[in-house]
Amino acid sequence: MREVFLDPKSIVRPVMSSSLRRSIATLFLSLLLVPVMVLPATAHTSLSSSNPAAGQSIQEFPQVIELVFSEPLLTIGGDGTNYFELLGPEGDRITLGPIEINGAEGRAQVVEGDFEAGSYRIAYRVVAGDGHVIRGEIAFTYSASIDIDAKAPSSVSVDGKSGDPAVLALAVLVVITASVIVVLLLRSDPTSRERSYQG
Repeated sequence: MREVFLDPKSIVRPVMSSSLRRSIATLFLSLLLVPVMVLPATAHTSLSSSNPAAGQSIQEFPQVIELVFSEPLLTIGGDGTNYFELLGPEGDRITLGPIEINGAEGRAQVVEGDFEAGSYRIAYRVVAGDGHVIRGEIAFTYSASIDIDAKAPSSVSVDGKSGDPAVLALAVLVVITASVIVVLLLRSDPTSRERSYQG
């Protein structure tokens, strides 16, 4: 039996075309980019708005503190999961009522008190629906409004007290009467009075 020896160089090997290689490379890169493309869709919850707003200057102190987030917050067992506080100009804590969470909104009543003008801060710590903890601060300025209740006096006498309208009217009438008498006396003809004396 005749033995057949094959030359390794004569063996035909499958050749991968350049287009196929590019397709495989493109598929591989696409698989690598999938996590990067998914990240924006799973971005963490953030603060959308607040009352008072960040950087706002107000003249009436807010009765309610409100925070609105981009997604609903996580509530586990009620109290303590989501929390925020109001800090005064000296860093003192302003008393707030119970914090109420409704979906993406959180609110708390401000207990009445004497609030000094200055810079205030809302410090919050909440838990997003995906379990991510969000912390932040909101600063606003309170300028206490001043109510001035000053009535202008209708009339002022020499000693600075308001005068009686009736007395003032009588004084004006006397001045007018005296002025009329003086005018009549000045306009009278002195020659006619001399004739009456001679007759």
